[in-house]
Amino acid sequence: MSAVNLINENDDEREIACQAACALRESMY
Repeated sequence: MSAVNLINENDDEREIACQAACALRESMY
């Protein structure tokens, strides 16, 4: 799993950023 985590590390960061952006959007409305 470590190798997969290294490959998907950037994707995980994107998911975290997306969740933060979605949360901000929800709080804005």
